[in-house]
Amino acid sequence: MLDEIRSDLATMSRAVATARDGLSRNEFVDIGDIGQQVQDIATKINELGPEDVMEIKPQLTALLADFKDFAEEVREKLSALADAGGNSRDAGNNDTGDDD
Repeated sequence: MLDEIRSDLATMSRAVATARDGLSRNEFVDIGDIGQQVQDIATKINELGPEDVMEIKPQLTALLADFKDFAEEVREKLSALADAGGNSRDAGNNDTGDDD
């Protein structure tokens, strides 16, 4: 079971890395089932004893950091898109506020 969890964590880590890479190149990467994958792994981890959990803790910690970094990158990208959208709308509005 421990090897299976390690493999699942490595697969998820690669998926997050692929998503981060795609995001950096403005590409869409479908990670739609990642929530289910997290839930499946969590269920398996809950079945482990404390010693086994401690063995995979570094891998879990690294994956969590990857998720946090990815989430921050998504927030930054969304903010940049919102700013660009607002700027393009503002650029088309030449109203100076003067009622001449």
